[in-house]
Amino acid sequence: MSSKKRSSRNLCATRPSGGSDYSLNVVNASASNTNFGQYSTFLFFKATPAVYPNNINGAFAGQSPATISNIIGTVGAHELVHRITGIGDIPLNSSNPRDLMSVDSLISNDAKNHTDSARNFFVQNQFQLSANELSKLLNECEKKHGK
Repeated sequence: MSSKKRSSRNLCATRPSGGSDYSLNVVNASASNTNFGQYSTFLFFKATPAVYPNNINGAFAGQSPATISNIIGTVGAHELVHRITGIGDIPLNSSNPRDLMSVDSLISNDAKNHTDSARNFFVQNQFQLSANELSKLLNECEKKHGK
């Protein structure tokens, strides 16, 4: 496969009717993109979120395939929560540093302070949604599928 060709896999949450509510692209990032994943919007357009396994593999070299897969899943969950709930990246809260939606702030904080909190939380699969974020996610699901 050419290094310029991007592999893509579309992962979908299925409904009983067989369709999907949301999609997640798992695709290698271009050389200039160092993100683990991203979700973009423009006015009313909402793009399909993406996870970049090549960047995750590079940043977590030496970790087991199972750990890499967990990190890809964690990044995918973060990007899908953006898409489903409209929750943006939130500032780091020292009382809840493992908040999945503040991971970007934690990574920035680690870079500034030369710490590895985000890396450790990724490797140990310790990120989670706050109670408010989880409630908003569940509300969005109930809007689509009822209680």
